[in-house]
Amino acid sequence: GLPGIPIAIALPWLQVTLVDSDSRKAAFLGECRRRLQLPNLSVINCRLQNLTTPFNAYSCRALERFTQLLPELSRATASGSLLLLFLSCQDAHNTLSSNHFAGYTGSIHPIPFSFDRSVLVFRRFT
Repeated sequence: GLPGIPIAIALPWLQVTLVDSDSRKAAFLGECRRRLQLPNLSVINCRLQNLTTPFNAYSCRALERFTQLLPELSRATASGSLLLLFLSCQDAHNTLSSNHFAGYTGSIHPIPFSFDRSVLVFRRFT
């Protein structure tokens, strides 16, 4: 849900898709969509690695075993796509130095007022 719901509110012209493998959480997100009247928001109940729809940008937070998903994420993004990972600062540095994202530019942005969280932003250029 976060940061997808605030993004959908702030950018009503942007189609935002939320993906959650937990059916209860997906149902909750669908109810948020309905109550907040966000026609630009959709919810998919599936695992990230089972997605078949290509997207221009990916924002990932609270990924279980995210290091195992890095190859999937790097394959899923098309040239020019954005990938935003909400991680601990240490995980962001480790991911940035991993070999999963050759062909990407990456930068780490600490989250203000957070003890140890950051946003790792990748843009695919190949």
